[in-house]
Amino acid sequence: GATTEGPLPVRQHLGQRLGRAAPLPGDHLGGQRATVAAGGFPSNPCEGETVSFFVNSYPGATYKWKDPLGNVVSMSSFFNLNSISMLQSGTFTVEIDLPSNCTLTGSVDVIVNPNPQITAIANDLLCTDGTGDIQLNGEVLNGAVVMEWKWVYPDQTFAFGQNQTISDAGVDDAGIYILTATTANGCM
Repeated sequence: GATTEGPLPVRQHLGQRLGRAAPLPGDHLGGQRATVAAGGFPSNPCEGETVSFFVNSYPGATYKWKDPLGNVVSMSSFFNLNSISMLQSGTFTVEIDLPSNCTLTGSVDVIVNPNPQITAIANDLLCTDGTGDIQLNGEVLNGAVVMEWKWVYPDQTFAFGQNQTISDAGVDDAGIYILTATTANGCM
């Protein structure tokens, strides 16, 4: 292999001496590229969350991050991907071109979890004056597995469970009821 004269910061970083330096272990062996550790956090985000991607920064290097669909999403060693979508679930890759004509590659697997899409249903009580029950029911529309259901009542009290009954509902029970559903991954 070829040798290079002069200081090579990346080789110094990897424990090589300054001056004459041999190619990095794995450099272009059989057409393969040397690999580098890349990271992403969180690696199991909920759709719509921000995911931070990172790799070591090398002086003079250029970076190209691609999403699982092959779209270039960043040209930096660190970036935030805002509002990640279900379509971006998969392997993100990074290619780092060093000034020494060496190319490093890395990848990060990201599994995007769906937010539950829900609907809240209630029966209509007109003129019952405390003689009828309100039936509150939650339904999942997109197949997400909901682990926790939380209803917030007009008076700001709350109850847990997919379905609730307000017995003998009266005027004081009128108002807006809010339903929240949470999956095992914490997606809401």
